[in-house]
Amino acid sequence: MGPRHRLLIAKHGAAGLPAIMKKLDPQTINSKVAAIAEMVQLTEFLDRRVTKLSGGQRQRVAIARALVTEPDLLLLDEPLSALDPHLRVRMQGEMKRLQQRLGISFIYVTHNQSEAFSMADRIVVMDKGHIDQIGSPKQLCLAPKTRFTAQFVGTNNIIDGKVQEVRGDIATVECPAGRFHAMLSNETVTRGSWPTPRSTVTLVIQAAKVRRQPNGAPDENHVSGILTDSDFNGTQVTYFVRLPDGSEMRVIVTDPFAQAPIRLGTVLDLYWSPEDSIMLGPSVVPSAENMPGARTYARLGG
Repeated sequence: MGPRHRLLIAKHGAAGLPAIMKKLDPQTINSKVAAIAEMVQLTEFLDRRVTKLSGGQRQRVAIARALVTEPDLLLLDEPLSALDPHLRVRMQGEMKRLQQRLGISFIYVTHNQSEAFSMADRIVVMDKGHIDQIGSPKQLCLAPKTRFTAQFVGTNNIIDGKVQEVRGDIATVECPAGRFHAMLSNETVTRGSWPTPRSTVTLVIQAAKVRRQPNGAPDENHVSGILTDSDFNGTQVTYFVRLPDGSEMRVIVTDPFAQAPIRLGTVLDLYWSPEDSIMLGPSVVPSAENMPGARTYARLGG
């Protein structure tokens, strides 16, 4: 076993070589090590000891050691956290392609929601050690089943209120900030029975669904508020609007350069459609306590 193998095989030479690798001939081992080293961009560092590598390089070594054995199931706990953004994106694509090529399942633990959404077939959201919701990335975004998932995944506005009336598939909900409409369906009413007048519900409105222009629909939701802050991240801007009841609504604009900047203190009129109001109710119970400690578990594969 040459010195170029020690980096990816074991911390202290070939003694830590996995049993599955010990059964392979040297040529096969050389091929596997070279392929994995190229994938994680470590080919030029194969002659170095792990103690001479940076934190990000060591993390890639750990990934390589796990992948070189081609296991049936692989648990990855924050595997890309120490990598720079560009390498992290590249590694996400490489790991996803590797998983598809090998046909094995990855259980991928991460705090980074965009990372989980871009890689996972199914996502498990956990709160205090308990499963809160399991679903595809699209299901978690478009149909959160609990208050916790709605607050933890994406950027949503959460409004509590009581059902005033139900006409057809439209429910009118009386909230501290105003009277709003929500379209009822099997997707939006995700917990409990069909809401009845005076039942307590929670409306979930995606920040990206809130508009500053009306569409003229008779049941369109409308509320006015004062712009208190904004957050620009290069590709979109988030506006923070204080409503008359003191609560806050967030509005995401994905094309911030298409309109003139808005001064703080400006009164904004906000609109959204009833079909964009996801209703949780009437038995809404999960809270969002200790949300900073929550983690998103992404399960890749079948």
